[in-house]
This record gives sequence, structure tokens and C-alpha cells, in this order.
Amino acid sequence: MNIAEILIHAVRLAREGRLSDARALLGQVEGRSSAPEIDHGWARVLMIAGERATAIERFRRYLGRVPGDFRARGSLAAELAADGHLAAGQRELAAAVASAPPGERALL
Repeated sequence: MNIAEILIHAVRLAREGRLSDARALLGQVEGRSSAPEIDHGWARVLMIAGERATAIERFRRYLGRVPGDFRARGSLAAELAADGHLAAGQRELAAAVASAPPGERALL
């Protein structure tokens, strides 16, 4: 499996309630690669686990390396708002909408 497939599998495990398996898989991948997508995978798994503060941190790390990912920025906006940081969430959402292709803006 390549990194993308592993990350998809980790998110699937988390959605199935197998959080410890998802964490173990991400930990193994993180030990072998410094790809920014690993932070995105962690952020998604942490969102599912309800660990907002850590998910926000991972989204920010990922977006520091891949600033043009409007979908991840939209997810960060949602997590910030859910964590009570409404102004920060609004700023991230505005940035996500501004960077999204016109056909994708409605999704955000």
C-alpha cells in the first residue's frame, strides 16, 4: 500500500470505531515517512476520536506545508468553530472558499 491508501485505511478504521488500530497504523507510517499527508490523516482520525485540540494542531501542521488544500482548511474551520473558536473558524472558512476552485466553493 502507498501512503494515500494507508491513510484512507486508517480513517476507515477510525470510522469503524477501531481507533487504537488507526493510531497504530498512523504511528507506523509516521515513523517511516515525513510526508505532510500523514498530519492530514492524523487530523481526520483525531476528529473522529473527538480530540479537537490535537486535530486542530495537526491540521495546522499539514496546512503549514500544504497551504492550498482548501478541503483541509474547511475541515480546520469546522473543528475551530466546534471548539468555540468562531472568529478563527470564520477566517479559515473564508480562506478555504477563496482558494477553492469555483465549482467547489458551494461544498464549503
